[in-house]
Amino acid sequence: MENKKLYTINIKNWEKPIVGIIEYSSCKWIVIKRIAIDYMFDGISLIQRRHIKSCKRTKDNKFAEKVLAAKGVIDITIPQIPLESSLFPIKWLCSQQKVVEFWTVEESTSYVGKINEVRTIMFHWTSMSSRGKWLTDTFTLKIKDIVSIDIDTDYILSLLIYNQSQTWK
Repeated sequence: MENKKLYTINIKNWEKPIVGIIEYSSCKWIVIKRIAIDYMFDGISLIQRRHIKSCKRTKDNKFAEKVLAAKGVIDITIPQIPLESSLFPIKWLCSQQKVVEFWTVEESTSYVGKINEVRTIMFHWTSMSSRGKWLTDTFTLKIKDIVSIDIDTDYILSLLIYNQSQTWK
């Protein structure tokens, strides 16, 4: 995979692929600018390599890449997230107190929340409901079960804006 190129990434046991511009990677993780549909940039995704089935560049990817370059999406700067181990990006997200969406090995299962504590093989996090309310319970996820982590997507940012507008904070 080449940096600054658009790819279709197929995930093991998932029907829908993830499409994005490869920004940088390590032997454990890939960081992409996620392209939700057609030419729409929708945040950043960290994808664990262990869950990737295949990665390809189609004719459609090559054309879409030209459109995205013309829109300036290729040149958008993103944070440099440390990828040296499976834990480093999780620890970075915890230290930054980023609200993210975790996608697990079950394609239809995702969680929005903020990481509170990182352990060797798992992490603890606080969840935000799909209605934008912070839940009081702490949950646990195993790092190996995380397929991807989405950052600064429209969905997450919309929930945060809604949360800030409410009096039940």
